[in-house]
Amino acid sequence: GEEEGDQQPNFMDQDPLKDYAKGIQKAPVRTYFICGKEWGPRLDQSSTYQEVAPDIFFLGSHGIREVEGMRVAFLSGKFPLHAAGALETMQAQEVVKAHS
Repeated sequence: GEEEGDQQPNFMDQDPLKDYAKGIQKAPVRTYFICGKEWGPRLDQSSTYQEVAPDIFFLGSHGIREVEGMRVAFLSGKFPLHAAGALETMQAQEVVKAHS
């Protein structure tokens, strides 16, 4: 079940990437993304990096990576929308500091 106040969609029964993976649709630009458990079985969450369709890349669950000449820090997961400034956000900031 969804947590109270959590309005984030759950894509467990959907696969927004399937048409891209099958070649039916093509990404207009090179695309990088992260996600939490909502796409669980469709992605290897333990992977640090994978191309899931032409020009569409899953970065992994967490880390720092050079992307198109920029250094990008990322931490995926599902948090209530009201979590801004909460413990999870502060922990994420500490991870970024530790890797800077």
